[in-house]
Amino acid sequence: SDADDSNCERPFRGKEKPIFPYDLFSLKNTNGGLDLLSTTPFGNTFIKEFAMTTLINEKMGKDAVPDFLAISFSSTDYIGHQFGPQSIEVEDCYIRLDKELGELMDFLDRQVGKNEYLLFLTSDHGASDAYPCLLKKNIPTGVLKEENIADSLRKFFVKTYQNSFLLAVKGFDIYLNREAIAKKKFKLEEVQSKTSNYLMSLKGISCSLTEKQMAREVFQDSVRSKIKLGYNHKRSGDIIYALKPHWLLGYTLGTTHGSPYSYDTHVPLIFFGWNIHQGMSEIPVKTTDIVPTISHLLNIPPPKGTMGVAIKGIQ
Repeated sequence: SDADDSNCERPFRGKEKPIFPYDLFSLKNTNGGLDLLSTTPFGNTFIKEFAMTTLINEKMGKDAVPDFLAISFSSTDYIGHQFGPQSIEVEDCYIRLDKELGELMDFLDRQVGKNEYLLFLTSDHGASDAYPCLLKKNIPTGVLKEENIADSLRKFFVKTYQNSFLLAVKGFDIYLNREAIAKKKFKLEEVQSKTSNYLMSLKGISCSLTEKQMAREVFQDSVRSKIKLGYNHKRSGDIIYALKPHWLLGYTLGTTHGSPYSYDTHVPLIFFGWNIHQGMSEIPVKTTDIVPTISHLLNIPPPKGTMGVAIKGIQ
C-alpha cells in the first residue's frame, strides 16, 4: 500500500484526514449511522456470521440434495471506492477478509465436512488507481463528470438542431428524447450518429457507439467488443461511450470502475473443495463460465439463458 496520509483518498465525514486509527463510534453520526459498517472491514464480519447462521438454521449440506449459498463480501468495494486500491484501508480490509474466509472454511469443514462442499471465489470488477495517485506516477489521466457531459451535449443540440434532445446521461449511457426528435421530424439514426461523433471530440473519451452499431456490427477489438457485451437493447442508451485508459467518471478522490480495460476486467477466479484438483491456469475465462461449470460438476443442465461454457481442466 501507499503511505497512510494520501491526497488520493476521501476521508470519512468528520475526520480531516484519512489516517488510521479510526474512532468509528465518534464517526457514526456523521457517516450514516450503522451504514458506516459497509465502509469498514466489519461489514464483511457480519456477512460471514450471517452466512454461518444461515448454514446452521437451513441445515445446508445435511442431505443428498445440493444447496447453493451466494455471499457478497462488499466492504472491499465500498472501502476501495472511498480510499482507492493502493490504500492502507484496502490492505487492512483484505488482511481481515483473508482471516474471515479462513474461519468460514473451517466452519464448513465442521458443519458440512472436508471436501463435501464446493467453494468458488471471484469478483465483479477491479478498479483504477485514484486520480491523484495516477498524476503522481505521470500516467495520463483525467476526470469527466456526468453533469459536464450533459451540459456540453445540450449546447451541441441547441447549436445543431435548435432543440435539446438530451433525456439523460447515466453512467456511460446517453439517452435521447426520441419523442422530441420524431416531433421535429429528424431521423433518429442521424441524431444518434452526430451525437456519437460529437462525443468523440470531448477530451477523455476514447470510443462512442450508437444503438445501430451495437445491433449490426461485430467488433474484433477488445474495447468495443466488451462494450457490446454490456449492451441491452431494451434498457441501454442510444449511445454508449468509453473513457480513455485511467480516466475516471466523477471521482477526483477515491476510485471507481466500469471501463473495458484490464485493470477493471481482470479478476481472480478460484475453485476449491469437492471434486476440484490442485492446479492453476492463465487461460482467459469469464465469470459467466461459473454457472455452467458448477452445472457440469453436478451433472445437471445449466439454467436457461446461460451465456458461458464449462471451464475445462478444473476436475
